[in-house]
Amino acid sequence: MPAKASQHSPIVRPLADGPGSVRPRSTRPAAPSLGTEAPALPLPTDPKIRAEILAGIERGMADVHAGRGVDFDDLLAEWDAKLASGA
Repeated sequence: MPAKASQHSPIVRPLADGPGSVRPRSTRPAAPSLGTEAPALPLPTDPKIRAEILAGIERGMADVHAGRGVDFDDLLAEWDAKLASGA
């Protein structure tokens, strides 16, 4: 059975300036490491949206203080089991 084109290794083309030329380094900043977090986004300036977000946070905090909700570790274990079973 012949190999498909996608199974072949990619062709490496020589640089346009010849074999001794050097490509300039990328000016993109390095990707952040796994240990760093992205900076938090500021809250919206629209008072109505801001009030909705803060009210949701307050409801969530009230649920936590009242003992309602699911423990994150239990939720994570449930999802791990679900993903492992292929469901």
